Amino acid sequence: MTAPTKPSKTIVCIGDSITAGGNDESGRNGWPSRVQQGLSSDFNATVHNLGVPAYITRQVLRDVLPKVGDYKPDLLIIAVGVNDARSTTVPPSIPHKAERSPAEYRADVREILTAAREVCANILVVTPMPVDPAKLGQPSPEGLRSRWPAAVVEDYVEILKSECKTFGIPAVDLHAGLPAAVAPRSFTEYLVDGLHPNAKGYEVMARVIETAVRPQLG
Repeated sequence: MTAPTKPSKTIVCIGDSITAGGNDESGRNGWPSRVQQGLSSDFNATVHNLGVPAYITRQVLRDVLPKVGDYKPDLLIIAVGVNDARSTTVPPSIPHKAERSPAEYRADVREILTAAREVCANILVVTPMPVDPAKLGQPSPEGLRSRWPAAVVEDYVEILKSECKTFGIPAVDLHAGLPAAVAPRSFTEYLVDGLHPNAKGYEVMARVIETAVRPQLG
């Protein structure tokens, strides 16, 4: 008796360096490849990783989203936001000013969700995860640094979740879900530089995201 044929599914992931797999010492390119492996027991899944390091939401919208339709995806995963909350190369004494203000970020989220629906009817959004300020933003020789204040990142997570609710698009809350997945340990233990996970961190991310992906694939 032959085994039943697994359904074929194409998934496209768009986002920043955390989607691209920055600092993944295993060489497996972050969570998308691990999600593909996890789905392989039930699906003939192909996961395309279109993450671009350092990109903010507006750049993903402008440069990456237009390519998504070429893959004819069954599911589009959007993972954006942490770089929008970034304050770039300012002395620590200067008050934080985000790359995109909360109002600008909200407008960008609305725009990318609206445009995403034009290329894929099935969308899943992944929020930024926690950051570790103690490891972030090591000063340059000039005393400049990039900063991701934890409270600002959390605010941008809430903006993203709020807009997903308005659009009726499911969101994976990694900011809350990853700490819950590793409790009683702190998820910040799995961050290499306070922002990017190590290989074990990407494994945890993949498990949480895969759990949300499966219902989207039917």
